[in-house]
Amino acid sequence: MDQLKQKANKRIILLLIIAAVLSLSYFIITKQSLASASMGFITGLYISLLGICVALISKTALSMRSKEALKTHFIKESDERKILILQKTSRTAMLIYALSLGIATCISFFINDLVFYTLFATMLYMAIVKVALKLFYTHRY
Repeated sequence: MDQLKQKANKRIILLLIIAAVLSLSYFIITKQSLASASMGFITGLYISLLGICVALISKTALSMRSKEALKTHFIKESDERKILILQKTSRTAMLIYALSLGIATCISFFINDLVFYTLFATMLYMAIVKVALKLFYTHRY
């Protein structure tokens, strides 16, 4: 049980550090004069990310109040069935994203060069990340 509390404490500390870094980077970014549309997007993004951090911190802190709640919290997280479902959906979703992006890249070639290069760079980045992760997990397991 002490291991679960230590793990929960580490998670809360990590989330607090992430929230602090997000807040600091937001204040650094907002010092620059940007267009109102981009400032609105950045503000919404940072508020959403901070909201997620606060929700995860409160969920973990509430589960630390009792041993049963803490145990239930970590059992839900480590449920093999849910992990398998998440892995399968993520893999299928990435395939669909890659195919959709490939089709959009082919179509954009005839419309606008800048959009084509942007989508092509995005596809290239996705391929590099996939290969890097495959190599990493091949050597790890």
